Amino acid sequence: FDGCSSESPSYTGMYLDQLLIVPETLHGYAWSAGFSARSGVVDLYAQDPQLRLMYRSVLDTLLPDGRYLPLSDTRLPSKPSSDILQMGTRRYPEYYGGVLPQIHPKASGEYAVFNLTDDALRDSRPLPLAEVYHPAWKTAVLRHGTGVEADTLTLAFNPPGGHRHYDNLALFYADGPRTLAGDLGYLGDMPVNKWIRSTASHNLVIVDGREQEFSGRKTEFGFMATSPLASVIEASSTAYPQCPEYRRRVVLVKLSENESLAI
Repeated sequence: FDGCSSESPSYTGMYLDQLLIVPETLHGYAWSAGFSARSGVVDLYAQDPQLRLMYRSVLDTLLPDGRYLPLSDTRLPSKPSSDILQMGTRRYPEYYGGVLPQIHPKASGEYAVFNLTDDALRDSRPLPLAEVYHPAWKTAVLRHGTGVEADTLTLAFNPPGGHRHYDNLALFYADGPRTLAGDLGYLGDMPVNKWIRSTASHNLVIVDGREQEFSGRKTEFGFMATSPLASVIEASSTAYPQCPEYRRRVVLVKLSENESLAI
């Protein structure tokens, strides 16, 4: 219900690559007057708020340089496809205006030829970097600055999912393109994946040297607040059932432009 899938940022993008052609194909279809169940003209972009959230979530899960946040099973260099960005540019210009040349500067294709103006293809602006909490994905993204040098801090406390990790309350922190507290993301189906998914490979507190619980874990959002000076997120998890409380609060202190520190 927040536009994200039950998996990871890149898997959400993969699903959208296959699905977004459906509302595009149906757009403008007029229901027959003899069909009593539905009427009018199909415009899911205006009629379906969930579709809007799906498109918006793509931008909200990006690093400032246009790559996906490398959380759960997300490959480090992966980006949204040019198809998603081209359709987003046409259908939701309030979100996607200026984004396509930033991420795929040489992108072209049949959709762009027939649906986008030359101005839309040339319009280039910094990505819209919002601070946001995703209530279904259960990940908070705090940000500071503009352009590719902007800072990004995330706190992940996902419920279990097929392409998620043993990483509740893990931090990811990047100073522009420079990773300070990273996440290995995903390398594909190979033996090293066991380490990549493990608790010990993430930036979190390990209890008793043990792996976190996965299938039975429950997480709870505490609070989040943002301001020009600092932003804060707090959450808790039952990933360590031997602990009466496993909780983390993180503050992103915003200094000069594109400079910050995490507490």
